Amino acid sequence: MRVQLIVIGIALALVVVVVLVLTGVLPGLRDREADRDVVLNMWSFQKENESFHEIIVKYRGEKPNVSINYQQKNLENFESDFLNVLARGGKDLPAGQAGIPDIVVFPSDYLKSHGDKLSPAPSLLITEREVSQQYIDAANNFLTPKKEVLGLPLYAEPLLLYWNKDLFSQNFITLPPATWDEFLADAQKITKKDNFGNILISGAALGRAINIKNSALILTTLMLQSGEKIIDENGEVVLGSPIQIGNTALRPAESALRFVSDLANSGKSAQSWSGTLPEAKDFFVAGKPCHLALSVMFYFFLQFFNHLVIR
Repeated sequence: MRVQLIVIGIALALVVVVVLVLTGVLPGLRDREADRDVVLNMWSFQKENESFHEIIVKYRGEKPNVSINYQQKNLENFESDFLNVLARGGKDLPAGQAGIPDIVVFPSDYLKSHGDKLSPAPSLLITEREVSQQYIDAANNFLTPKKEVLGLPLYAEPLLLYWNKDLFSQNFITLPPATWDEFLADAQKITKKDNFGNILISGAALGRAINIKNSALILTTLMLQSGEKIIDENGEVVLGSPIQIGNTALRPAESALRFVSDLANSGKSAQSWSGTLPEAKDFFVAGKPCHLALSVMFYFFLQFFNHLVIR
């Protein structure tokens, strides 16, 4: 199976942030502590040698009195471990687990539920203006209402549309879709069902949350592309509010939801997906769905399968 991909949205699948926890000004950054041995606890769900080893070595060269106690965490248990260590005040912890982290790297969506547990970076390290000038717009989400900096983006993963070129060729489709209307037409043409209406080959893996792990991100991306604000300039939720275009009132959120849900509605001609099918990523690897929206990290996942050709 040959796989190609298209960037379909500016919504970020995952923005990882580095945040300062509880301590405010991190030990080791203060001039008056330059001669004192300091240990910084750092938590992340990535291997040290993949992302941070060079940074840590460079920092130790500049501040030899500082040691970095790096702990790799399981992303599935990250939140519970984080809450547990805070609740215990860093004491009486399981063997091998360090105390309260001074630096933590985690998905940006944790900020909403755990932002109150973090201390903002002091202005001598980073300011709101520097964040706005030096980072992507999404980094503004890491600012408090007082414009204090809770974290910085480490990397961002755009949402991509992967498409199976072999299925395109089998259905005499020469080019990938350039619009959502073309996407819908291609999905309908490629979808194959048996005599009982069960989907054998899916034209697009969209429309259900039970077997599409990033379904919320896909829907959010479509809403934003349709003009839905979701949250206004004052931070108020305006999801579903009408948008006036001339004399016409449009509801982008409703339109996006209808578009996605129709793709998994057995009563619609657009149906190309079902909640009874396997998990979308696994089904795609098996060569069954034609379109799949996932983060850029799925590209590297596909490289482990020798029978896949990515172009």
